Amino acid sequence: MDKQIILQIIGGTFEQGFAVIVQISKKGQPIRFNYQGKLPENTEIIPAYQQWQNDYYLSPKIRSAGIRNHRIQLSDELTEVVSEDDYQNSQKNLQKVMEQWLDSPEIREIQAHIIDEINKHESAQLIISTNNADLQRLPWQIWNLFKRRPLIEVSFSSGDFYH
Repeated sequence: MDKQIILQIIGGTFEQGFAVIVQISKKGQPIRFNYQGKLPENTEIIPAYQQWQNDYYLSPKIRSAGIRNHRIQLSDELTEVVSEDDYQNSQKNLQKVMEQWLDSPEIREIQAHIIDEINKHESAQLIISTNNADLQRLPWQIWNLFKRRPLIEVSFSSGDFYH
């Protein structure tokens, strides 16, 4: 990896937004770029994620494979199964909600700073540093940043790792 990008998410909620610090450096060298920004609020993301997850685990393919989620408790009388269409619709809805959030002016500004610092042909590691488990579960790979800079790999760390 040529460069390292740390997207440090500091506190916040989906109702209020999240403060962020973006740090970019060449591997093994001091931080060359430091930017403070914000991830905007979005109260639709978590319900969309939860619906997608529930539909995934209740879909016929997953149920017939015997894959279970310990967080979804089904009683013996309940035989709820969602259709493949329901699952696909919840997946599309989550993607739409995430794309709208990732295309917000605040996140576009963060993306622009990263794109300015990372050449299209440079490899880079993006570390999303947060203690918020919901942020770590989201499908960040749909962020347009990864289409514009395909050599960026994403990973996660706890929020206090880089303090």
